[in-house]
This record gives sequence, C-alpha cells and structure tokens, in this order.
Amino acid sequence: MTPMLAPRATLLGSVPLLLLLAAAAPSRDASDDVHAAVERSLPWLAEHGQAWIDEHGCVSCHQIPFLLWSMNAAEERGFEVDERLADWNRWSLENPGGDVDTFGQLLLAGSARFADDPAAVRTDLVARIAGKRNEEGGWSAGGQLTYQRRPNAETDAVTTLWTHLALSAVDAPLERTPISGPDVEPVTNEKVVVELLYARSTGQMEIADAWLEELLERQNEDGGWAWLDGEESDAFGTGQALYALAYENQPQAKERARAFLVETQLADGSWNVRTTLEHHEGFLHTSCYWGTAWAVIALLATEPASPGEHDWPQWRGPDRDGVSKETRWSAEGTTLWSRRVGLGYSCPSVAAGRVYVQGHDAESGTDTLYCFDERTGGELWTHSRPAEIYANEHTGGTLSTPTVAGDRVYMTTRVGELYCFDARTGEVHWKFDAADEAGTNPGRYGFAGSPLVQDGLVIVNVGRVLALDAETAKLRWRTKLMGAMYSTPAPFELGGMPRLAVLTEQALKVLDFTCGAELYETPWNKGGRGVNAATPVVVGDRIFISTAYERGGSLFAFDGDEVQQIWHTRRMRNKMAGCVLVGGHLFGFDESMLKCIDLEGEERWRKRGLGNGSVVAAGDRLILTSSRGELIVAEATSEEFRELSRAKLFEEGTFWSPPVIANGRIYVRSSLGELICRDHRASAPIAAAAPVAPEGNLPEASALFAGHLTAIGGEDALRKHTSMRLTGTFEMRAVGFKPVEFEIQRMAPNRVWRRFQAPTGMPGHITRVFDGEVAYELNAFYGNKLSTDEVRREYRETSDFYAAATYAERYRSMKTHGQVELAGRPCWRVDAVTAEGTERSVYFSVETGLLVGRDGPTESIAIFDDYKPFDGVLLPTLEKYFVQDTGIEETWRIETVELDAVDETVFDLPEKIRELLEKEPED
Repeated sequence: MTPMLAPRATLLGSVPLLLLLAAAAPSRDASDDVHAAVERSLPWLAEHGQAWIDEHGCVSCHQIPFLLWSMNAAEERGFEVDERLADWNRWSLENPGGDVDTFGQLLLAGSARFADDPAAVRTDLVARIAGKRNEEGGWSAGGQLTYQRRPNAETDAVTTLWTHLALSAVDAPLERTPISGPDVEPVTNEKVVVELLYARSTGQMEIADAWLEELLERQNEDGGWAWLDGEESDAFGTGQALYALAYENQPQAKERARAFLVETQLADGSWNVRTTLEHHEGFLHTSCYWGTAWAVIALLATEPASPGEHDWPQWRGPDRDGVSKETRWSAEGTTLWSRRVGLGYSCPSVAAGRVYVQGHDAESGTDTLYCFDERTGGELWTHSRPAEIYANEHTGGTLSTPTVAGDRVYMTTRVGELYCFDARTGEVHWKFDAADEAGTNPGRYGFAGSPLVQDGLVIVNVGRVLALDAETAKLRWRTKLMGAMYSTPAPFELGGMPRLAVLTEQALKVLDFTCGAELYETPWNKGGRGVNAATPVVVGDRIFISTAYERGGSLFAFDGDEVQQIWHTRRMRNKMAGCVLVGGHLFGFDESMLKCIDLEGEERWRKRGLGNGSVVAAGDRLILTSSRGELIVAEATSEEFRELSRAKLFEEGTFWSPPVIANGRIYVRSSLGELICRDHRASAPIAAAAPVAPEGNLPEASALFAGHLTAIGGEDALRKHTSMRLTGTFEMRAVGFKPVEFEIQRMAPNRVWRRFQAPTGMPGHITRVFDGEVAYELNAFYGNKLSTDEVRREYRETSDFYAAATYAERYRSMKTHGQVELAGRPCWRVDAVTAEGTERSVYFSVETGLLVGRDGPTESIAIFDDYKPFDGVLLPTLEKYFVQDTGIEETWRIETVELDAVDETVFDLPEKIRELLEKEPED
C-alpha cells in the first residue's frame, strides 16, 4: 500500500540531489566490475547522444539531459569522458527548449557549472520552471512514451516531485502542492523513488522510511526493479531505484541491484529496456537510452569513493595549517545537503568520500560520531556513548575534531577518552582513557584539543601531552603537567628535527616530537585567564601564537637555548580558531574583527561587522563564517578586504567552528547541531562582487545626522530630560547568558551604569560603570577590574546623553561613504573622525533616517533597532553589541523607560575600584 503518513513539522535537512551520490560500499571485486560497466557505457551514451543532437537539434525528450547527467557524474568521479562534454553542456543551456522536465534535469545534472556565469544560468532555469507552474501549484509533464501506460495524474505528480527536487538542488525550493490522494497506488516504481527522495530531502523521515519499505518490497528476485511495477526488471527501473538507495543504509539491496545491472549489460555498453511496441527487435531505442543513462547514474552514485585529491582529514586541514591547496573552486555555491549532528563545535573531517563529525544529543545524553557520504549526506555508520553536556557559559556539546589517518579514525572526548575506529565500518579498534593516564580532569569546559596522528603516533593534549602508538594505543611518552586543555599541538621542524609547538594554560612550549622532552618554554598569559585555545601557527621555523582577552599575538624564534620574541601586537587576539598564513600574511579574527597583519606584526586591513567568526583558506581565497551564520568568501590579499560572495545559512547558533573545504565542497556547522554541505565546484573562478551602491549623488553627512534627530522627536524633546532608567533583559547566547534581567541608568552629560544578573553557576551581578572619568567592571566571579584605555575612550565618546543633538561639535570631520547593508537593512554609511581624533563609521537607515549602528577600529560594533516613543522621544528598544574586549555578541532588550528617575549616588566610586586606581599599572 502507498505510505501516507503525516509529515513532521520540523525540516531536518536538505538533500538536494545530489548530483550523484553514494552510500555503503560493496566489495572491491564488485566495485571493479561496476567501474568497468560504467567505462563501457560512456562511449555508447556519447555516440547516441551526439546522434540525437545531429538528427533533432533538440535538448528535450530527456536524451540530452540524461547524457549530461551521466557524463557529468562520470567526469566528477574521475572517469575519462568525451572531450565534447563541456560543449554539450553549454549548448544545452543555450537551447533548453520549453519542457519543464528538461529544465529540472539540467539543474540536477549540474550543467550550470560549465557556464561563464553559473549563478545567472541557475536563476534563468528557475525562472523558466516558475513560469511553467500550474495554478494549483504543480507542473504538467512534457509527455510520456506510448508504452508507459501510466495515468496522466501520476505522470504529472512525478514531474512535480522531480521539479521540487531540482529546485532544492539550487536553494530555490517552493511549497509542495498535494499531488496524490490517500488511495492512490503508484503504478510505477519511479513514483515510489521520487516520493522517497522528496520525503528524505525535506526531513520527513517517517514518510521516507515508509516509502523506503515500499521500494524494498517491490525489488524483484533478480535484484532489480521494473519501471512499471510487477513486470520484469530492467535498467530503467533498477537505475532509478538504486539511485534513491544511494542515500539509504541498505547495502544488501544495493549490492543485489548493482549485480543485476552488471550482469544484464550488453556488450556494446548499453542496456535493453523491453516495451510493448514491436520496435527495434522488441526494444524501443529511447527507453534503452534512458535506461542506460539511469544505470550509469546509479552505479556512479553507489560506487565506493577513493581518497580525494583535496581531502580535509583533520583539524585545520591536510597540512594542519588551516589552508587547502585546492584552487579549482567557485566563490559561489549552492546547498547540497544538511544533517543534524548534535550540539557542539567539532569540525567535520573529510577523507575518501566520507565525512566524520561528532555532536551531543541533550535529549538522550549521548555523544555521537557520525560518518556520512561526502556527496549525499547519507548516514553510513554512527557510534554513540553516554556523555554530559558541559554547557558552561556556552551551548555545550562536543569540542574536538576527528582525525582520519589511513583506514582509521581517531577521536577524543571532552572527558579525555581517546577512541580509534575502523573508518569504513565504525568498529572500535581500541579505547584509551588519556585523562586518567594523565591524572587530569576536564575542568570547566572539557578537553578541546584534537588528535594529531604522525609517524605512527597519536598525540593528545589533556593537561599533559601524551603520545600513543597509533596501532596499539601503547603509551610511548608523556610530559609533565602543563594545564593544557584546549589547544591542539602543531608539528613543525626546527633544525631539521621534528618538534611540537604546544600552547598551554600559561606558556608556549616546544617539545621533541620523538620523546616529548621539553626544549623551550616562554611564559604566556601568566596570571590571566588561561583560555588559550588557538592552535599555534607555524611560520617556517618560527611560531606565531595568539589569544584573546586583551592578550594579543606574538611571533617567536628559537636560537640555541633561547626563545626570542620577535614582535608582539594587541591587534590580533584569536579566541577559538587561529589565524591562517597565506602569501606571507596572517588572516584571522581579532576578537570580533577580521584582520590582516604582516609578518612584522603590522596591521594591513580590518573588516568590521562580522562578529566573532572563524577563517580558513584555499588557494588565494579566504573562507569564513560570521557571527550571524553567514558563509563568506573573500580574496586573501593584503591590500584590502575584497568580498566575493556571502550566503546566509543559519538563523540561530554560534559559529566558532572553522569552515572546511574538501574537493570543491564547503562544510559549515552551527553550535546547535546543523551541518551544511555546500557545492562550490567550478571550472572557472568567480569575479569579485560589485559595490553595493555607486558613488555620486550621496546625501550630506550632516543632513543624515540632522535627519535622525528630527526622526526621534527633535532637540527640544530630547533636552527636556537629564536622566533615564531602563530595564529589560540581557543575553549573550555564545557564553550561556540566557535572557536575564538588567538595569541601566544614564545621566547627562555622559554617565552610564549597567547591571545584569550573572549566568547560571556564577554568583551575583555584573556591573559596568562609566562615571564620566573612570570606566570599570564589578564582577564577583572573574574579579573587579578597570577597563582598558580603549574601552574608557569608547565610553567617553559614545555615552553622551544628548548625542543625537551634539553631532556638530563631536565630529571634526564627516563624509558619506555610500550605501551599504547593515543588520539586513540598506543604510547610508558616514565615515567620521571625533574631536579627539577617533575614527568611526555611523549608519543611518535609508528608509527611516534613524540611526542603525556604529563601529570603529577601536570600538565595539553597535546595532540599534525597534524604536519606540517615550514622552515624545523615539528610543531604540533593541541594542546589540559586539564587545571590543571579548568579541561576543550582547543583546539588550529594553522593556521599560523611566525618564528623570536616576539617583546620582549610583555613580559614587566603590572602595574596591579606588584601591585599583591607587595601584601602579601593570606592564
């Protein structure tokens, strides 16, 4: 019976099709047979496809789209294909006809990547598809062969489903229109296939499971399927069914289907598809062509993958430096698939056609290591174990990245367990309790370092650095206690000998790789916060390290018994992932600002507004994530930040995990557990994006400031008041601040007092104050402190109670730069210099004239929204800050405003702060 189950409301992931795609691996001998079968078929498909072009000059009727789909799949898998393939793709895109089936098949075939402008071609095909849509929301098929004997309603339903899948493949999904009733039994197995693919791609897992069961029940004794259910197996029906199974963990069914196709292939490389017409000695040529193409597509989809030329098998990539040598990829991309992998920050590792990543399921209390197919996202195996979440001041979940070395996968847990798995099956070869051996505990956040596998050793950082035999888990050496928990050691050579650079809680250490002996040590962050997480960056025989919380970065050299600090800068403070070295320059996030510095420690450029993200590189381009869930590609140049593409992928979560690029696909995950695979394969690089708005005819900067003052009610309404008290909720999702209550008191001319509840597990309140002269923080957990000079200067320049009315005296110069986008809105950007010489950019809404935000080289990034009236004055009731000294996003939602209700004594200087002021400043 036809499965009719209620769809789940939550979209669990997209599996857009997917060009071509594999799941479980059959035996090596069977794979050889499959490889030979595909090789025999390609010349036959090319010959008869070209004949169709010569005779009909037509892309429709499926021959040419299936020629392209099968050939493009083969070319992707490394088969030698006809040299005319690129020309066929371009010709088809220029002459796509008027058949909606053809438009969808060209999208599924991936033909657009052969075009000069792939994005424009995809947009054109989507527009053509949309123009063919029926009033009821579906699509009508271009027709069917006489022998097919399928009801027209089912034919249209199949076309509609394939079309939805094609649109999903290029991130242009449309709402599904009901296309079958509860009593409709599919006449063809194609209907079952496409229902299964559609349900799986839209996350309707229960429905997909039911369609899978239906498809398996219809498999014939010989291992194949007929296109028309109940008839003899043929390549047409078997190819489509096997293609759908590429996403499923059904190795037996797939092996039987593959064996059927190999055994029934004709000597010329084709497959016969029997029809009811006495034509071509009982076989219809068109159906034979379709069947042969589908057989090739399906065999390729389930062929075991071999190691890719540009795999990313471990933390920070193939050379452990965050840089891939891959150059043939596009800045523009589309989503191939997405999967839910649980909470955490573990990056995926990609090797031999498989993706390995771990995450935490809070509901079941387990950590799981997943193995997915690289091309489809199909789940190949998993390994789960009971685990706690460790959600201290952040989302919680898994932290370290799996390492793939040969046919094994190595993984560490937050509590210091080290596992070795069979990469193909997930079988556990061995388990080692590294934390127990080290005599350490996971502390507040858990161990975060990833395994390093080199020269037969597995190196782990669990408060001591341990070296184990990669085959047997026998302990080879261990260091003394280091307090090292978060950073992954970086291997490098010094004087021709293998060494390890280890960033510990309080120092940079250099170890002998072969025995663990400590060769060099230099203090780092002594007495400060011991959250040193970024991996050291190898610069030849020198080492660059960087940490956050006001510490900065330094380049070190090693000479004899001495460690030499070549330079230090506070302009690069890496918090989680580190910098990447490209073309003699370091690119990384200085807290919440992307920067480029040279190897002299000098800043070359900075990019504001991205928040606290992560960056890797491939070729001469940067791949980075922003705190808003965006994937951004930019040029890796020291001249200026040049953005090439930007895609919004997530709505919620934290994005500290660096993106991963492997074989033309980019993987991005959120802390909340969504892993997205993007297709960035291309035959030509994409040019830089055009400016947002042309120069010329720009509004005067002074007029924009005056317009904002008018929009909020005018100067008289503003100056009626001398103070205000605000209450509401405050949150910092990235570090565990669920919405907590806050109180803000502001008093003219420039005094500000903020207090908010500390997060769970921390006592009392946190209070930040600027009394017009002194800026400080009262913090019972981390301790009281005076703010830095930069933060104090920012308070002085941004806390003016009458700021909207005093712009003329606050800025010595101001100029409208142009129209840009900020917080999702078109804004005019004004570049200004304050009376004290500080640079700042101020953003005004093009639509309303209201202030939207500000930022500056030495200031936090601020966003203002949701203006509401209070006694004749419009005030923003939503404020977001990317705080300068932490890089973390703070959100303030104002619920009440009391004007002229502040007691001036709230700004009296506490004795604890007086004591700090009396101390000599530290070096």
